[in-house]
Amino acid sequence: MTEREIDARLKIVYSLWLDEINEVAPELLNDNKYSNPYFTCVPKGWCDSAIRILVVGEEGYGVSGHGKSDGVKTDEIQKIQELCWCSLVSNLGYELDYELYPIQSRYEKYRSKFWDRVRKLSEYGVCAWTNQDTIHLRKERRCALKPEERTRLHSTKTKLLAEEINALKPTHVVVTGWYHTSIREELPELYYALYPQNGDAWYVNSEHEIAYRKVDGIHYLFTYHPGWWKKPKGYEEEVMKVFLGTLDEKDGGGEGDTY
Repeated sequence: MTEREIDARLKIVYSLWLDEINEVAPELLNDNKYSNPYFTCVPKGWCDSAIRILVVGEEGYGVSGHGKSDGVKTDEIQKIQELCWCSLVSNLGYELDYELYPIQSRYEKYRSKFWDRVRKLSEYGVCAWTNQDTIHLRKERRCALKPEERTRLHSTKTKLLAEEINALKPTHVVVTGWYHTSIREELPELYYALYPQNGDAWYVNSEHEIAYRKVDGIHYLFTYHPGWWKKPKGYEEEVMKVFLGTLDEKDGGGEGDTY
């Protein structure tokens, strides 16, 4: 598939999901305390890259509800995707000119540990960016939804993260954060492999800091959020070590390695 064909498929998925979320949880779209939904873009050169990395953020656009305050509506899929491309252009130095997402300006480069990690990953392949929760709270110190809000958000038949992975076909999926409800609903097979003893546990295992699985040819890394203050010293270096190991067939890890 081409980038244009993937984008067309994603737009169909997002349109279907919007109809479903309007049925099961319309307040998440209509209440101004929530952000716009997050719709990912297809990076330029994605299909030509041997290494395609889908970074799955723990939260959405940040505390300001990026886009909504600028008048972008929840159903303006193209504009929201353009905001996503703005972030990749600004933070990863990707080329501004792109016919799929013809943005007019660049957003300021974020000074965050999250983007520091993505920049390191981007040295080895093209990066796309999405989130576990496609909607979050606005104007809060923490963007996280309450458990009941997250449950409603993921109650649609269309599972956005799973659909994005199916459309984009990344070689790697790097998940930042352990939102158990989101992963359980979006990637149940992987979830129950990570939480075999207790499906309600927050973390894979207190002794294991990074979980790795290879499923259907895709390398999945489940990690702490780069900005989490409790992560151990040297953790970001360890994340990159595990990631780089997947680039070598001889050292790429097995079906169920945990580090």
